[in-house]
Amino acid sequence: MFDETTNMSVIQPRIDRIRAWLEANNLGALFVYSPAAEHKWGQTAHVAYLTGWANHDRIVDSAVVVPVEGDPVLMFAGLPYMLEQIDQVSPIKDVRLVKAVDPNAVAVDAKTLGGGRAPGTFAEEAVAIMRENEIFNERVGVVGVDNMPVPFYEHLQAELGENLVRGDDIVAELRTVKTPEELELIRHAARLGDIGFQTMVDVARPGMRGIEIVAEMEHAVRKAGADHAKYWMGSGPDTKWEDTRLDIRPHLRVLQEGDFMNTCSYIVYKGLIYNPTQIRR
Repeated sequence: MFDETTNMSVIQPRIDRIRAWLEANNLGALFVYSPAAEHKWGQTAHVAYLTGWANHDRIVDSAVVVPVEGDPVLMFAGLPYMLEQIDQVSPIKDVRLVKAVDPNAVAVDAKTLGGGRAPGTFAEEAVAIMRENEIFNERVGVVGVDNMPVPFYEHLQAELGENLVRGDDIVAELRTVKTPEELELIRHAARLGDIGFQTMVDVARPGMRGIEIVAEMEHAVRKAGADHAKYWMGSGPDTKWEDTRLDIRPHLRVLQEGDFMNTCSYIVYKGLIYNPTQIRR
């Protein structure tokens, strides 16, 4: 469950499963990476799964380090105000603001801290976590590599060297089995998606531009409580359906009587995504 009601009783069984996997694979810790929430098509939501921090304030690189012994640690390269946001949604107590790998990222550094000591890097903090927990096996597994920027991976490799171990994505494996709470969130996201499609049926009229219809759809879904709502639309005469294409940019075509409409939705509700496609005339 990825919302303000998330507590450690939900997350702890996931952490315990990861620890058992670490022991079985002779690893000292697991480094779990997620890109910013806005990177929709590459978004794994692994960090949200292990921390509850799933809102769109997660606009930065973030990671969770799960040591084989000791508490999990959430790290993010961002701004101090995000600490308050995280505290509102996550039961993880050890949260660390770290140095961004990307020099152009919206994140703190020594300069923004008034010349004070700059925060450590992701890799430095991962090593520190293992030392703090007196873990002497320095091998660190890493997941989320498929959506990790090359400079970020190079940063980890430069610090950890041969101790950085790529392997199976244990977090993805755990997430293949949904809890009853997760299933209910997915169902609710689907219900929100249907609100948008019903709005399309209710408001679409000849003479309207597609962008006007999409605006009404997204407004209705956000008003109903979605974290994020995005609809794409394609339209065209039914006799030339093979020439119709989805319009990712604002859909400026004026609809005519008898047109086909092809819409695709991307709905996020409390960190879970619903992404159906529906065709209506």
